[in-house]
Amino acid sequence: MAKNVAGDAAEVSSITKPGAEIHEYQPTPGDIKRAQGAQLILANGLNLERWFARFYQHLSGVPEVVVSTGVKPMGITEGPYNGKPNPHGLDVGRKRADLCR
Repeated sequence: MAKNVAGDAAEVSSITKPGAEIHEYQPTPGDIKRAQGAQLILANGLNLERWFARFYQHLSGVPEVVVSTGVKPMGITEGPYNGKPNPHGLDVGRKRADLCR
């Protein structure tokens, strides 16, 4: 989503790789060093990345935007988490992208 919003106006990179298991990801010292040079950090904000709070403590002065702020997540409709918010289920359509600009 970040790349779609920024287009060619910004260099966008991700700490986690596409398809990576992000729930239990452990940032490396290289991840922290790279992020310290960022102008902005985007976070899911629904506890999808449980490691993020510890990671962000190392990024003094880098602004953070929690992209789920003000968004009601879709609920989980089955299994042991039935009725809980789904951190994977955010409306990331054009309206939300415009709010992030």
